[in-house]
Amino acid sequence: MVEQCLLAGLENIFTSASIGTISPEKLEAVAGESQDSKAERIRLTAKLEELEAGLKIINEESPRGRFSYLGRIINFSLCLLNCRRYVHALAY
Repeated sequence: MVEQCLLAGLENIFTSASIGTISPEKLEAVAGESQDSKAERIRLTAKLEELEAGLKIINEESPRGRFSYLGRIINFSLCLLNCRRYVHALAY
């Protein structure tokens, strides 16, 4: 938990007017995500899109047929990927 003494007065330091004057580079350095986090987010987003596209194809082709087992595998993969993204977000 963040101590109240650390937060006291921040509303006077970080006003919308003062933040508007900060350069994009400085704002990125202070509040941006790390390069590793960005790369991981981009990689996971691309993987998620691939899995969702594959699941859509499987569901369209055979919702209950021979591909249903593969659909369950992809659903499980999507679940794991979303859990990993959630845990990663909590870490930062």
